Amino acid sequence: MDPKSILMPSFALFIWTILMLLKTFIFRVGAVRRKEVKMSYYRHFMGETTEVLQVHSRNFINLFEIPVLFYVITIFIFMLGKVDAVYHNLAWVFVGSRVLHSLIHTTYNNVNHRLLAYVIGIVCVCWMWIRFFINL
Repeated sequence: MDPKSILMPSFALFIWTILMLLKTFIFRVGAVRRKEVKMSYYRHFMGETTEVLQVHSRNFINLFEIPVLFYVITIFIFMLGKVDAVYHNLAWVFVGSRVLHSLIHTTYNNVNHRLLAYVIGIVCVCWMWIRFFINL
């Protein structure tokens, strides 16, 4: 397996994060233009805002929590030449779980469905870390 293949899921998650940033930005600009939120809200992120903006902002923040552990482990796997099909598949399932989590969170927001996507991602990233340390 090409060692660089483990970097593709990281790149895909990076692209997803940028897309969610753009979507959040568009929602924020729209809310200010429609006078749903005062521009001053963004100075300290305090005051009144809409539920939609809160959800999108929280989702964007989520993309910088557990995914950091994913980015680090994929770099370790790549640098130490440990890339194999198991890591590759776990990485893609993790990315899929994060995309699914975002889609659920920013659309119909069923907490049970969102939790399932979150748990799948956590299991994948934990499995990657544990397997990495066992195989060192």
